[in-house]
Amino acid sequence: YLRLTGTNATNYTLVNPDPNAPSQDYFVLTNGIIDEKEVQIVGVAVADKEYNGKADDATSYVELRDAKVVGTIGNDVVNMTGLDYSTVCSSTKNRNLLAAYGYGQRYSLFDEKGTFMPLDNVVMTGNQITGDDFVKMAMRVDEANAGAKVANPYCNTPVLLDTYVEDASFLRLSSINLGYTLASKWTKKAHISNLRIFFSSSNLFCVSKYSGLDPEVDTRSKNNPLAVGVDFSAFPKSRSFNFGVNLSFE
Repeated sequence: YLRLTGTNATNYTLVNPDPNAPSQDYFVLTNGIIDEKEVQIVGVAVADKEYNGKADDATSYVELRDAKVVGTIGNDVVNMTGLDYSTVCSSTKNRNLLAAYGYGQRYSLFDEKGTFMPLDNVVMTGNQITGDDFVKMAMRVDEANAGAKVANPYCNTPVLLDTYVEDASFLRLSSINLGYTLASKWTKKAHISNLRIFFSSSNLFCVSKYSGLDPEVDTRSKNNPLAVGVDFSAFPKSRSFNFGVNLSFE
């Protein structure tokens, strides 16, 4: 995954300049040429390392079967689900579908009662708010958004931000089967020759910093083999638990 950096100013035109903002947010390509000076790697879909381990062991009474651990290190995923559910584009109204973008978390021009703050109790001159009314409006908006952690994005067409290129390294216990066989001295009085208690599970846990539902996703490579590491409304792996008892009578 690449992004333009704007380091080669001869290829770019500066728009909406802000001396406190990073340059890549305010340059647009004008001559159609992109070279190594204009790009920065922000993510890699291929993992640095993949691991896959399996364990089987048993004693006279306890057995561990099909314990399988899988994982990756160093790969990134484009969280398109997060982008789609947090950005308003044209008629799309999906920005509130993530808890991270709920009221109080994202910057908003509406207060908790739904009042549009810029036009509340101010006097407009033409289409502008000026003087003390502007100061009052700005202070109210800032106070209402004191705890906001994310912007309130709006765009005409979807734009991929590096915010949604996430580390998808993970460690998953994909399967395990545990069993315990009671000693015959405890069961023979009930005319039971064998009593085994077992527990099995698939996808018991997954450790990852990825904010999506499942870091082990790939929703685009079937249509495009080069589009790996993209999460767009992927259904997460199911988790199952099984408990049981095996009985054999004399």
